[in-house]
Amino acid sequence: MINKPNVGLVCSHVKRASIIKKILKQDDLYNFCFDCRQNENLEFHLKECPADVLIIDFRNVLQLGVELRIINSIISKIIIISSSTEKELLIPASYLMFSVVDIKDIDLHLELVIESTAMGAHVFSASLRNLFHVSRMYLAPPSSFGITFNHIITLNSYLEGGDIIQIAERANKSHSTVKKHLKLIRQKLNLETNNEIIDFLRKHHWCDFKTGKLIWF
Repeated sequence: MINKPNVGLVCSHVKRASIIKKILKQDDLYNFCFDCRQNENLEFHLKECPADVLIIDFRNVLQLGVELRIINSIISKIIIISSSTEKELLIPASYLMFSVVDIKDIDLHLELVIESTAMGAHVFSASLRNLFHVSRMYLAPPSSFGITFNHIITLNSYLEGGDIIQIAERANKSHSTVKKHLKLIRQKLNLETNNEIIDFLRKHHWCDFKTGKLIWF
């Protein structure tokens, strides 16, 4: 590699951060820029020391939504550290636009992953492959559940919050139509309450990654 890539780390695990930093500092193939604990400080660090590759290691990193989109708008070359042993780990197909590495593989493979990611490639740990088989049931499109385009409009408005009046105004629908839609959506998704809709959508990956809005397909 002719030019050493600048590598930044944002990690909420104190112990895991120490392990990753040790690996980063012992190699002479890249420049270790910064280490921060919370993504709230990330923009400051990236301005002070622009990174070519960012390593993200949060406890629930694969459940990040808006936060990851914001980070991705600042830096596109991202390596996500995950673990095949974490409970209820579901990997969205959209995360294939990043490199995803099992924490168990970093000693042997982090150097290669950084180099590949810096060149624009995406690397995915073989040890995480089985998780995609588990996640397949969550990749079914909304249309397969009988969810219509109009239902998606109502859902997007519902997810923005507020009372039924605000939801109806944003969706440009009557109050009764919104209530009817939410009832039909619960029935089609086999849910008891509106609160369960959010948990359902966290597992089923129906969002446009850039906008965060649900899409119909």
